[in-house]
Amino acid sequence: MREHEGHLGSTVKQRGHELNLLARNEEAPTTTGYATWLGAAWETDAAEALALLSGGGFDWLVVDHYGLDQTWETRLKGAVKHLLVIDDLANRPHQGELLLDQNLGREERDYLALVPADTHLMIGPRFAMMQRGFSELRAGALARRRKSSFPQRLLISLGGVDADNMTGLVLCLLAGRPPAGIGSVDVVLGKHAPHRHVVQKALHTLGIPGHLHVDTPHMARLVADADLAIGAAGVSAWERCALGLPTLLVLLAENQRAGAQALERVGAGFWLGEGEQIAARWSLAWERVLEPETYQRMQNSAASITDGLGADRVVAAMREFS
Repeated sequence: MREHEGHLGSTVKQRGHELNLLARNEEAPTTTGYATWLGAAWETDAAEALALLSGGGFDWLVVDHYGLDQTWETRLKGAVKHLLVIDDLANRPHQGELLLDQNLGREERDYLALVPADTHLMIGPRFAMMQRGFSELRAGALARRRKSSFPQRLLISLGGVDADNMTGLVLCLLAGRPPAGIGSVDVVLGKHAPHRHVVQKALHTLGIPGHLHVDTPHMARLVADADLAIGAAGVSAWERCALGLPTLLVLLAENQRAGAQALERVGAGFWLGEGEQIAARWSLAWERVLEPETYQRMQNSAASITDGLGADRVVAAMREFS
């Protein structure tokens, strides 16, 4: 892990993993786009990673970064036995025995020209990796939802950092136009969220019980207990689907657009959009989701997308190479 501002190295170590930190580079980036997220030229990053891997006898290297492609992966491939690439853009070539893309609507043909012919592809939300708690709580959550015809408990989860304070915007809309039937609100943020204290104050003005969860270890339970979510279309979307939780979808990053549109297309969510679109579509979204038949269809559609066992399927594929 590189020492970017706000990195979660302490969390990695607290969970019992060995951590090696790459030094933060203060020089102005010479690249553009996702490559700037590396915090160094790819050649430098590869050299530093190789130095840490040398002599380690590692079985697998897992690569998950929009700023990396086959040039970096080829440089590192000889230092480990096997290589797993995680991607969801399908916009650049890769090298590896395995490639995982958890996106809804993604197809194997999207990668055929981007990977070697012998790369094993794991495509779609059935491979979505999440904590085991989601699969363990699935049966109970789905049974409870079958008895519910309208949402009462709302979960707001718009990224751990939420730098643009989309959570605050949503709480403002809730306070101004409270939907009928919503009796409580749970908000999830990370400890590095810059607007955390503003959000806490906003929760006190809602007029209904609200609770802020910071770096919660109980996300699966919060999703299972909720009746509706306002959330992004990143990895957390698959966690909500595993427990059959319908979502009003907010776009937090451009790479989430396809996933959000796919979730709405299959009826698992309703697209609130981004920025000013959210306020404009707010009333219509609630009008739709408060219809009992629509709400039930959203639950069923979400639950059909993934069962929460994706990590087991990925591990099983990895073991085929061991």
